Formats: sequence, structure tokens, C-alpha cells
Amino acid sequence: MKTKVASTERKARARKIIARLKREYPDATCALHHQNALELVVATILSAQCTDARVNMVTPHLFAKYRTAADYAAADPRVLEKEIQSTGFFRNKTKSIIGMAQALVERHGGEVPQTMEELTALPGVGRKTANVILGTWFKKNEGRAQADQAAGPHAPGRPGEDRAGADGDRAARRLDLVFTHADPARPRRLHRAAPEVRRVRHQPAVPQLAGMRAPAPVDRDSLVATRRDIHQHPELGFEEMRTAGLIAERLRALNYQVTPGIGKTGVVGLKGNGGRCVLLRADMDALPVEEANAVPYRSRETGKMHACGHDGHVAIGLEVARRLAPLELAGSVKFAFQPAEEVSNGAQAMINDGVLDKPKVDAAFGIHLWNDLPVGTIGIMAGPMMASVDLFEIEVLGRGGHAAAPHQTIDPVLVAAHVVTALQSLVSRRRDPLAEAVVSVTEVHAGRAFNVIPDRADLRGTVRTFGGHFFEDAPRLVEETAQGVAAAFGARATVNYRRLSAPVINNEELSVLMRDVAAGVIGAGNVRQGVRTMGGEDMAYFLASVPGCFAFVGSAPKGGGASPHHSPTFDIDEESLVIGAELLTQTALRYLH
Repeated sequence: MKTKVASTERKARARKIIARLKREYPDATCALHHQNALELVVATILSAQCTDARVNMVTPHLFAKYRTAADYAAADPRVLEKEIQSTGFFRNKTKSIIGMAQALVERHGGEVPQTMEELTALPGVGRKTANVILGTWFKKNEGRAQADQAAGPHAPGRPGEDRAGADGDRAARRLDLVFTHADPARPRRLHRAAPEVRRVRHQPAVPQLAGMRAPAPVDRDSLVATRRDIHQHPELGFEEMRTAGLIAERLRALNYQVTPGIGKTGVVGLKGNGGRCVLLRADMDALPVEEANAVPYRSRETGKMHACGHDGHVAIGLEVARRLAPLELAGSVKFAFQPAEEVSNGAQAMINDGVLDKPKVDAAFGIHLWNDLPVGTIGIMAGPMMASVDLFEIEVLGRGGHAAAPHQTIDPVLVAAHVVTALQSLVSRRRDPLAEAVVSVTEVHAGRAFNVIPDRADLRGTVRTFGGHFFEDAPRLVEETAQGVAAAFGARATVNYRRLSAPVINNEELSVLMRDVAAGVIGAGNVRQGVRTMGGEDMAYFLASVPGCFAFVGSAPKGGGASPHHSPTFDIDEESLVIGAELLTQTALRYLH
């Protein structure tokens, strides 16, 4: 009897939620272009790891060529892979689309089924994807709303995001290129704000005392609780729905002017009093890494982890906002909680959506928790301090044949090996030896059988510099080297070279300001100069637009033994959160003084 009552109550609650959503979001529509259910299925599978705007640039060609499930089922995987390559996440989507289409042909005569059970039985289609199909095309309410209501707003395994993708146990998705968000006109009310975060103490602003100028002390307990909550619910780039909802809710409680949806999932909080405007930036996204730490706040999301400290950056940003909220500032402060730093274009997306305008930003500051420095230290230097990030893809085309008769072939594997070697000479022989640069080939793909020489080999890698002539010449040098080596063997090579982010360059004057603040926080002897890395950061786009400074806050335990960034055992000394919050708070106040 109790089970029947509980089931009836859940259904009633679900009906109320659906009715309320219809009232509050009458104009909400699917942003993926489609004219039938099959097109929507394909577009939704692609959108799981790419912006809707980018998917919409690719699908018109696909839909014109592949009109039925049978067309997709019979597609050549390599041809289809190339046709959807511009989404940046094509390698694992080609198999999903073809497998889904083959199942449609075999089980449903090529038609898209209309039930959750049948849809989720298709390869590559999980509950989220099925819910999009049912709700958008078939106008059925079998999906997400009821499932989430029955499970609870923050039950394990439900991060609260609204992206479409396969559910269930799976290996970590590979991190790859996500193109710049090009859809600023997307309806801002398309997503429901995240529910209240439970079991984390809400920290209200300090009392509003007239003329108050000194910030309240850092609330370490709140900082740690917020960081650990976010750590348990990691979200990949442009999927940070729960994190963004938490941020917006906290900022509104502090009476900030809040604008969500900047750069798709970014959040902006403004406290405006006229005068100069300083921007404080914190990135939000996680990595496709399976966490190996045995800690109480371990990630609850399979294959996702905050392995670079961004959970701490968000917590620090919210604490700084809390401390500045009651103060009478001599200007304006704007918080930019940025998505998709790890894929190097979240900053561009926010800038394209106007984060540096209204009011115009005069300076920008940020920090990165850094496990290469012990806690209690801060690294600040003027000029280039993080490298540019370029990505190259090389396709070597030869002529395949039998492995026992290589003379009848043009072996692309051999050509690719020579290309890898030749690319290393760019640093040793084509670069000024006083200018730092790195060229790394990180992926090689060719062939599927031990006795077959393939007709194609693919290389992928990165170029890192701090700017200068080699930064300008690298695209041409990589292309000339690959094509020249290939031609020498009678093969052909095509090169796709992409700039992901420029070097991070700190302003001289503002670096001095931040260094002075750091000396007051931890003592001048603990402020390190000359700390820089060939790693990249899209904070570069903010600092290319306005002057500013980006600092490393040491987060490794003093005893040593810290795991590196992007490692499955990465973690921080949480005392670094307190130092980071104090550094950014005092830097903003010093700049606006």
C-alpha cells in the first residue's frame, strides 16, 4: 500500500513540475536544426560533446546526403568520420551513429521508436538523448523530469546538467577541440536553474554596515565546503549547468547583478558603483579523468574529475564576492565565472557575448592553484608566463597493399615516422635558441591489421611558444615540413593547423601591484618571480583585451608529494583556498582604491 501511495505522489509531483515548466518556459525550443525524428537523433548524438551552433553547421550536409537510417547504416565509417570531423568530436560519434542506424533498420524497420525503453536500447542513445527525442519530436513526457523528480534533485549520478548524451557506465570521454560558441542569440531561459545545493552551509553576506571599507575575514569552512561540493559534481566544458546554477544563486543572495548564459554556461556577477571596473575571473570546467583519490569528496561522476583546481577557483571567486558585497567600493567589480577553459575557448565565448562591456572592464585579474609550488607561496611575473596553445592534425596519404610486398605500396606509416622526426628539427634548427618553444606529436593512428600496409596515417600534436617569430612561423613550418617529407616518398600530406590560445602576458604595472599585495598576504620572501610554464590558459584572451595579471597560488602540501595537474590523483592543500581568496580580494581593493 505504501509503495502505491508513494508512486502516486511521485507522479503527481511530476505533473506539477511539468505544468510549471510549461508556464515558465513557453518559448523554450530545441536549438538543434532538424526536420524529422532521425535527423534529431543524429544531431543530439553529435551535440553531446559540441555546441549546438557548431552541430547546426555540420548537419545540413549530412542530412542532404543521408536521408534514411539505411543510408547511415550502410555508410563508410571513414567517409562519415571525415564529414562530421568539424565538430571536433568525431571519432567516437561515427560508431555511435552507424550503430544506432543499423539497430533502427534491424529492429524498427528504419523508423525511430516512440518509447524510452526502445530508444535507450539503441547504441549511443541514453536517457538524456531519448528524452530530447520524446519531448521535442513526439511531445511525450517520459523522460528527464519524472526520472529526476523520483530520484531527488541531487541524487548520485544526476549532476543536474541538461546536455544530451549517452548515460551509464563508460570510459572517460577524450578531451578534444570544442569550437568557439557562435550562438549568442540562444534563448537564455532554455535551461532551468540548478536546485539548491544541499549539505553545504549557506553563507550570507556580512551585515550591511554603512561606510564599511575593510572586508570580513575569509570564511575557511565555507570555502572548503563549497570546493568539496563542486569537486563531487564535476562538469565538462560548456556543460557546467549545476555549477553555474550554484554560482548564480549565491551571487543573487549577495545582491549582485547576475547575468547567466554568457559564453553559453558562464555566469557574470556585477557590483557597480561607477568609476573603474575590475574583472575577476574563475574557470569552472572539469576534465574527462576518472578520479583515483580515496577521499570523502571524491567525484560522483563516472569519467569526470576536477583534476586542475577549477573547483577551488570557483570557491575562491564566491568567497571574494561574499567579502566585497557589503563594501563601499571606489569603482565596480565584475566576476566572470568562465566555462570551458580546458578546451581553450570559454574565454572567447564570454568575450564574444560582451563580458568586457557594460560597464567596460579596465583591468582583469585571476589566479591558478598550482601544484608545482608549495602552499604558502605565490608566483607572479610580468610578461609572458604561460605559453600559446596550437593544435595540428596531419593526414598522410599513401597507397596500401600487402605487408609482404612493400615495394608495391607507398607506406604512410614510414612517411609518418619521418614526419615525426622532421618536426623535431623545427625546434633544434628553425628556431632562435634563445626563444622557448615545444613541438610534440602526441597521437599516431594507422592501420588495423598486422599484414596490411594501410593507405593512410594520421598524426596529431601541439606547438607551444611564448610568442615571437616562431609563434608566427609555426603554421607554415609544420605544413612545409609535413608536405615536403611526404613528397619525398611519393605520398601526400594535408595539414590542419589551429590556434587555440595565445600566450598569457601579464601587464608590467599590474604585476607590480599584485606582487605587492601578495607580499602583504604571505610575506615578500614567499613571492616567487620567474615562475612560468609551457602549459596554456585561455585567460590569454582577457589579458589581450585589457591589461591585467594572472598569478600562480601554490597548492602543493609543504611536505611534498603533490600529484601533477590533470592526474587522476590530483588534489590540493586547501589552505591555498584561503590565500587565493585573500590575494584576489586585496588586489581588487588595491586596484579600485
